[in-house]
Amino acid sequence: MHTTHHSVRRLACGIAAAAGYVDATGFMAMKGYFVSFMSGNSTRLSAEVGTLDPAGWVPAAIIVGFVAGVAVGEGLGMSFGAGARRTRWVLLLVSVLLLLAIVVFAKSPTVGMFLAAGAMGTSNAALAVTTRLPVGLTYMTGTLVAIGRQVARRLHRQPSNVSPYLLHWLALIVGGTLGAAVELRMGIDGLWLAIMWLAMLALMVPKALDQ
Repeated sequence: MHTTHHSVRRLACGIAAAAGYVDATGFMAMKGYFVSFMSGNSTRLSAEVGTLDPAGWVPAAIIVGFVAGVAVGEGLGMSFGAGARRTRWVLLLVSVLLLLAIVVFAKSPTVGMFLAAGAMGTSNAALAVTTRLPVGLTYMTGTLVAIGRQVARRLHRQPSNVSPYLLHWLALIVGGTLGAAVELRMGIDGLWLAIMWLAMLALMVPKALDQ
């Protein structure tokens, strides 16, 4: 991650913060399900299937939404290539999906979370793989593994740089904290703040992505 332009790193942190915000909002609104952390939903699915809990279809639907979002986002991204235009359009699509999630949630919370999960899946396509950003935009397990590896390199007096990974993780934590606090006061309508944040990121996509 240390080879990536600093403006792209800031954008990645901004997307991670949005993911944390949306995930915390969904987690509280759905009483324990996630819209970004699919490992957690996979565990919930396994536990509910294993105990014959009929609610197992809820995490299954959210997982399908996330995967579908990744596919749609990648398809859109492929249409625009690997530059700033790709990132801008993908982020705008994420904003639209979150808007639909707010509208639908009142009638069907599961469908609303399906759309929100789709938005988070789509956001992972905001930066092309050629961007050389070796972390997931909306999930942190790989980032935490990278932090551990950088710490090990430092202990063995090898070149290391833990700060970019740590900042990426902290961005998600800060976003999640804000999402939880806002959800207590606004409920699912708190996603409006995430929509505005993502729209702002779309307008501020760095030119470094075109280099």
